[in-house]
Amino acid sequence: MREYLLSADAASEVTDALPNAKQVHIKVDGKELTVNPPPNSGPLVYMVAMQAEDVAVEDQTHSVLELFRALMSEEDARFIRGSLASGRVNLELLSRIVRDLLEEWSARPTKSPRGSSSRRVIIGSVSTDGAPSEG
Repeated sequence: MREYLLSADAASEVTDALPNAKQVHIKVDGKELTVNPPPNSGPLVYMVAMQAEDVAVEDQTHSVLELFRALMSEEDARFIRGSLASGRVNLELLSRIVRDLLEEWSARPTKSPRGSSSRRVIIGSVSTDGAPSEG
């Protein structure tokens, strides 16, 4: 039987894969929520893989909810689940939030100016041109 282990060096690389990841505050359905950075890139890699077109919608939804459960307080994750169940938000909106978080944590390596707080992301309703409205 083959055994696969993550070496100490490789584990360090995975942990350090998101050096700019900071706590992000978002507003969903009128409520401010806090999303903590992932401990490593594993949850994000899984999330991206689950967004492929050939993955069932149920599996995509489950992966989004699991990601939020892992990165939010129980209260905030419960709010996301309730908003999805009630139809106040949908998978498309939650996927957009995840894409914005991925961009925030990985594609923007610049540091915030000294003394500034973490970036606040406002997710609102979709306007006629498909861009999110910010409030």
